[in-house]
Amino acid sequence: MNVSILPSAIVDIVRVRCFYDNIEYGLGVRFQDYIFSEIDNLVNYAGTTEVHFGYYRALANRFHQNIYYKIDGDTVVVWRVLDQRFNPRRIETALTHPEEDL
Repeated sequence: MNVSILPSAIVDIVRVRCFYDNIEYGLGVRFQDYIFSEIDNLVNYAGTTEVHFGYYRALANRFHQNIYYKIDGDTVVVWRVLDQRFNPRRIETALTHPEEDL
């Protein structure tokens, strides 16, 4: 199985990395390494997580993020990486209208 990360998810990751970099030097890099590790792990368990708003949702609890993805044939397509603490309506909007800014 392959993994594809859409630009909307990359923007999410960069945004959160910048947030953590402003808190503590190096924390953003640790976040980024962790989230990409979690995305890589989707190869092993894709499709076994809960579905929310039409997307599979993998929990990346260390940094309070959710990875929203779909499966297209033998490819895991990561759509968004969103904060677990967001209002559910905000998450739904982010998933259905990824071009809108959070």
